[in-house]
Amino acid sequence: MVEKEVWLEDTKLHKLLDRVRELKCRLCKICDLFHKDLKEPQENLKTWYDQKAGEGMLNVGDRVLVLLPIPSEPLRAKFCGPYITYITTH
Repeated sequence: MVEKEVWLEDTKLHKLLDRVRELKCRLCKICDLFHKDLKEPQENLKTWYDQKAGEGMLNVGDRVLVLLPIPSEPLRAKFCGPYITYITTH
């Protein structure tokens, strides 16, 4: 009787692991499809933005704000300044 219970639990575990592996494979395939489908719209948006964006011109003495990363939080940034420009490159 005990052997039967152990065997049944073992087969349930194998079925569960197989199901988890199957779901993981399906999720990977779906992620790949999303990445492929998003690539073209992202390139189109970048092209459109680059056409509309102008090149900023700074002169000596201009006051500017600088967007700096927060060291302890890599996905966040904050504006610092205003700073005064001393050197410009064109």
